[in-house]
Amino acid sequence: MSGFSATLIICNKKIANESAFFSDLNFNKEIVSRSTSNCEFSISKGTTIHGKEVYIYDNFYIEYNNELKNYGYSEQLWKKITTQIKSPICSVSISSMSRDYGSSYGIIKHIEQLLLEKYNFYLITNNLNVESLNQFVHSKDIVKIKQQYYIISEKTIHYLIQNEFLDFLES
Repeated sequence: MSGFSATLIICNKKIANESAFFSDLNFNKEIVSRSTSNCEFSISKGTTIHGKEVYIYDNFYIEYNNELKNYGYSEQLWKKITTQIKSPICSVSISSMSRDYGSSYGIIKHIEQLLLEKYNFYLITNNLNVESLNQFVHSKDIVKIKQQYYIISEKTIHYLIQNEFLDFLES
């Protein structure tokens, strides 16, 4: 897949099937395929983001099975990531087909829903401007795993979203 991807490791509870994370989120999603908790959907919608008209036209895929699952990382990297996180419970992956602003916004709105529902989680990223996160650098909220891979907590993600640093998704 050449789009964006976000792998989240959830620490406090499994994502309930009733969670709004799996809902429409006012995107008028068109479901392409669905299994128990995996879902492929398309969004074709114009919206205003931070005062700018943006058109979201993309297919997205959510993978989730109530378990801690490695979504494509090397076993060595995955082990290093999961040992850095206290009490990982499960993981979820959401990805897009395209790499444009509207696609990243679609993924970020799903992550934001987990914030609203009080999930504790970490995001795996290889696309992080650490200089903008000085307040988190020597804390458990941002951990360097190797060269350019980091895991960042929901607190860091909330800060990034609130300050409109929206380029933290994995490339």
